[in-house]
Amino acid sequence: MKFTRRSVRLAAIISMILLTAIAVSYSKYEALEDWGPLLYAVSIASCALVFAGIAFRWETPGWLKRIAVLIFFLAAPLVMVIAVERLNGNFLTDFLSGDEDVLANYVVSALLYLLVFGLSGSVRVSVMSVSPVLLLFGIANMYIKEFKGSPLVPMDFGSIQTAANVAAGYTYEIGYEILFGISLTAALMALASRIDMPKWKLPAKIITRFLAFLVVGGFAYTFFYTDFIADNGLKPDFFNQTRGYNHHGAVLEFTLNTKYLWLVEPPGYNASEIGDIVLSGSDEVPPNILETALIRQGMDPEAAHQAVSVPTAGEQGITPNLIVIMNESFSDLRVVGDLETNDPFMPFIDSMEDNTIQGNVYVSTIGTGTSNTEYEFLTGNSMAFLPAGSNAYQLYVKQKQPGLVSTLLAQRYTADAFHPYYSSSWNRVSVYDLMGFREFITIEDMIDEDILDRYKSSGYSYKLYKRMLKQRYPGEDIILRRYVSDAYDFEQVKIMYEEKDPDQPFFLFNVTMQTHSSYNQVFDNFDQQINLTSTKREYPKTDQYLSLIKETDEAFEDLIGYFRTQDEPTIILMFGDHQPFIEDSFYSEVMGESISTMDDETQQRRYITRFILWANYDIPEGWIEEISINYLSTLLMQIAGLEMPAYQQYLARVYQELPVITALGCRDKDGNFFQADQATALKGLVQDYRCVAYNNLADTTNRCDSLFYLPSRQGD
Repeated sequence: MKFTRRSVRLAAIISMILLTAIAVSYSKYEALEDWGPLLYAVSIASCALVFAGIAFRWETPGWLKRIAVLIFFLAAPLVMVIAVERLNGNFLTDFLSGDEDVLANYVVSALLYLLVFGLSGSVRVSVMSVSPVLLLFGIANMYIKEFKGSPLVPMDFGSIQTAANVAAGYTYEIGYEILFGISLTAALMALASRIDMPKWKLPAKIITRFLAFLVVGGFAYTFFYTDFIADNGLKPDFFNQTRGYNHHGAVLEFTLNTKYLWLVEPPGYNASEIGDIVLSGSDEVPPNILETALIRQGMDPEAAHQAVSVPTAGEQGITPNLIVIMNESFSDLRVVGDLETNDPFMPFIDSMEDNTIQGNVYVSTIGTGTSNTEYEFLTGNSMAFLPAGSNAYQLYVKQKQPGLVSTLLAQRYTADAFHPYYSSSWNRVSVYDLMGFREFITIEDMIDEDILDRYKSSGYSYKLYKRMLKQRYPGEDIILRRYVSDAYDFEQVKIMYEEKDPDQPFFLFNVTMQTHSSYNQVFDNFDQQINLTSTKREYPKTDQYLSLIKETDEAFEDLIGYFRTQDEPTIILMFGDHQPFIEDSFYSEVMGESISTMDDETQQRRYITRFILWANYDIPEGWIEEISINYLSTLLMQIAGLEMPAYQQYLARVYQELPVITALGCRDKDGNFFQADQATALKGLVQDYRCVAYNNLADTTNRCDSLFYLPSRQGD
């Protein structure tokens, strides 16, 4: 055993810092009860190993060194699986359904170590480089699960800028899980720092590194280029990624998801058949979505037909202005169960009947994933046909994208997008350009750059932000909490309307920010008006969220009041992108069952938001109980009486049989729930729709433009 004063001092400093952090966090370990003392003891013991590994160099015989290095190399992946799974919320003894999942997580981790060993030829380098990467993955996964309700998936790396923009809205705490993970990782790295490879001759070095590459390459080829792994049951839980990570382990599930980063052709896809699919039945008038919904909900067919027989603006020779508002986290939580509050939280919206269509709109995401709802609305495609956890804007929209924007441009509309937050979120700048938006107005266009820069550099201090805004823009109440309020957002909508080109109809797509999470902070510029009164427990996040919905309701009432006074025919459509990320325990209490045990059909109630379509002239009225977001722009076009491309007419026909299709599941016209890939009577319809959507999004070489663009815009 050898040591130096310098190594001992360094070892003492590092181990004491870690030991102190663990010691002052004893209460966090103690709260675990049965497991707390054991994890605390392991953390303390790891500090001792950190000291020993850094301070001393051990002399061992050649044969013993080989055995020690091999054992250490084999043990390192298991230690990191234990650390990562504690960060994932699991213990090694109970996080998996069987030993094969423990082994699978171990194998994936071991392959990472083996890959670096093949590159470097050093166990030391392998352990000291891979271990901290796994630790950082575990920490990132823990925070992402906490803040957005779903785990870290490979697709999230395309959203790093978006994540950075919203991360300041959350509070962070270093819990015992992180200290436990750091202590294990630090012990591994400290011990690895003293490992020397045995003295091998050159042929032995070449052979061992070649074998390492051979093993890693064999696994990689089998995984990415064959279905062997998936056919043997190892594939992501596409319906519920959180459930998959909890049941099968974070390292394994993350790795399994990487196979689905790239789109593949649907089974049986043939580009030459897409026209036949879309145009089948096109010689008939496309069914009216509102009429279809009213009949399904029990209205007499003749009465339903009469209810929708109001002449459209198009039939009257009028081209209405269209204002579409995708309101951040806007939803009616009464869809998940009975709840009462001290005051109504959307009294105005609930009262709207004249020239109004309202209903429940099913989306594919909860708590986050705003741009996926945009994608479904603006294109008519469904996230049911894309890999679970993926983001269409970040990964798949790479060429000119036909949809609502191109359809309106063909009818002489101006088309602008407005989002009172940073332009870098969700790759919107690029995607909006590909869709055809003329201009994208963001917070950088509303607020002076120096204020935004100081706000960022301050660590997103909302008090500084609020003070700077009041000084620079006196008399303008811009933010509520830390985000631009709906009231101010809607004022900007009015201004844009007033400054529009008088010779062209106006289309604006507005994505709001007021109600963005998180909901666990107190703000002196926000008056919380709403509190739950029917639950057994208090849910402060839910109370804050419902209070924000009340603010939206009031702002929307003002916006509707303004457009009631305008002479130009105008339609306003507002809908929510997803339900909020609030307390799981709230959902469990109101829905009468723990989220972790809910079946898929019950879970889907958490993926319903509200939509309101209103006009300042006569339109049909009614309530639509079930419609998924991919059909909503078709409903808008029908109510406006505008020309629709063949694809939108096709969607109106699909809605007759399949009113709901999302990444979370489908509902047929009789209310039966099923997954998009299940064999049902509608399997052929779903498969056809999948092929059409693939042609629309991905097969740009063979895309049937005449189906997706109106004639004057084909290929544009």
